This record gives sequence, C-alpha cells and structure tokens, in this order.
Amino acid sequence: MKQKKKSKNKPILIDLFCGCGGLSYGFSKAGFKTILGADNWEVSLKTFKKSHPGSETESVDILHTSPEKIAKKYKIKNVDVIVGGPPCQGFSISGKRIVDDPRNKLYKAFLRFVFYFKPSAFVMENVPLFKRNRECAGKKFQIEPGRVSANDP
Repeated sequence: MKQKKKSKNKPILIDLFCGCGGLSYGFSKAGFKTILGADNWEVSLKTFKKSHPGSETESVDILHTSPEKIAKKYKIKNVDVIVGGPPCQGFSISGKRIVDDPRNKLYKAFLRFVFYFKPSAFVMENVPLFKRNRECAGKKFQIEPGRVSANDP
C-alpha cells in the first residue's frame, strides 16, 4: 500500500493492539482514515479488516517489531494520530495484578511507535491501575505538540 501525501480531508491514523478495531472505528466515524491495524490476535484482524475497508492489517507482536520496519513495509510517512490499547491484565482490577506480568511492559512498545512517528496526537486506552505500575511509578510523562517524553521527576 503506497501512502499518499497527508490527506487534506482526513487525518491519517494507525491502530496498535487494535483487536477488532473498535477504537479506530470510532475515529473513522469522526472523519479519520485508518491505514493500518496491528495486533497479534489473528482472528481479531479478520474483523478489523471487515470494519476498516481499505486498511492494511499486520499480524505482529508489537513488542518484537520496530516502527521503522512497519513504516518501510507499508510506506508510511505521515501519521496524524496513533491509537491503541496495550494489554492491561497485569494492572486490571478484575485480574490477578501480577507485578511481573510480561504484558505490563507493552505500553513501552506503544510509546516507541509514538516517538518514531511523532503524531500530532495519540490515545492509549488502559485501566486506572496503570498509574501504579512500578514501570511508570515516579515517571512524569510530558506531552507537547509533536513530542512525547518520559522522565524521572
């Protein structure tokens, strides 16, 4: 899929940890163009493809791929918005809240894509206990137009 220059009418969006695509579907209804949905759950990508005609899908473990590889493969140059919901079982009130759950680090993969593409905005859906994650504890996330950083206070 060769990406055209930034659409004048529709902001360009990619959806990470997309699942069936509910989050990006809402954005598409608001006038955004979703060009890619990425997830490692193959069945959900079939549903994503049906609800996002014209979008690409990538069956991938986001933790073990790079934004550079995705950008090159799909010829992505400009991204206005990145959305996604990294798995939250390690933080969820309804889960076992296992501190060392490897999924607790998946938000970092999401942020790697944000740092690389430098979108105008991003939406990362998660759960309230995410703030108590020891990986995030004591960090201050600074968000400025075109720039996101995580620093110790």
